[in-house]
Amino acid sequence: METKAKAAAAKLAMARGAALGGLFPAPLEFRLADTARVGPERDDQAEGAYTASATYVCAVERGTAGRVLEALHTAWRARGWGSALRRLSDGGGDVTARDPSDGFAYTVLIRRDSTSLALWVETPPYRDPDPGSRFRPVRPG
Repeated sequence: METKAKAAAAKLAMARGAALGGLFPAPLEFRLADTARVGPERDDQAEGAYTASATYVCAVERGTAGRVLEALHTAWRARGWGSALRRLSDGGGDVTARDPSDGFAYTVLIRRDSTSLALWVETPPYRDPDPGSRFRPVRPG
């Protein structure tokens, strides 16, 4: 497991999210970057292990969110990423993917208003070089 400071990992998650902007029909709006301790359900758990995540929102026209999820699923599979698409009977749904080359995970879901999508990017686990330090979440502006 690689050792990385939390702030550096959060910046990586933010950059990965921003880099996906071209796959969305409108600009991605950054909302939050944070870190979380790796839970006991993870096989790669280690003392001080954590992941970083970044969240973005993208506006879509009502009725188009499902097509955007399908397009993301297709694009991610074309990159060789494992991807799963789930459509719900109420019009909701999500698509998930993992880049096998580096372990970054991606989730896009239709928000309740059906006029926006939320993108969540998670880093692979890292070992914290300073486990006692507190990371302050990054917010826009």
